Amino acid sequence: MNSDNLVQSLQNSLRVTVGAATSIVEGIQDPVKREEAMATFQLDWDSMTEKLAEKGEKAEREAREFVEQTFTQSPADPSSPSSNRSTTPRPQPSTKAAQELHDLTEELTALRQELEQLRSKDS
Repeated sequence: MNSDNLVQSLQNSLRVTVGAATSIVEGIQDPVKREEAMATFQLDWDSMTEKLAEKGEKAEREAREFVEQTFTQSPADPSSPSSNRSTTPRPQPSTKAAQELHDLTEELTALRQELEQLRSKDS
């Protein structure tokens, strides 16, 4: 297996994991999304991983855009789009949601490490 295939496989695995985590969070937040996710899990494995990878890629892209926007905007810059917004405060995430997000992040990290260990055993 060449290094490009390995990187693509790892990236796809990460995206499938992020997609699955996103589906879980959506299922917790929205009963309609939960039903859609349950229907997805009844599909065959290839179709399911493809859908989860697409969802993970979308989540990755959105997270990357958010981080880029956050770091490129200066709070002191009056021309930044964030200063043109209304002063309505954003709702803060509940501690339960924040804890769930933290737990999912830790689980994702553990899965990634386990995948790396399994791949290194196979090499």
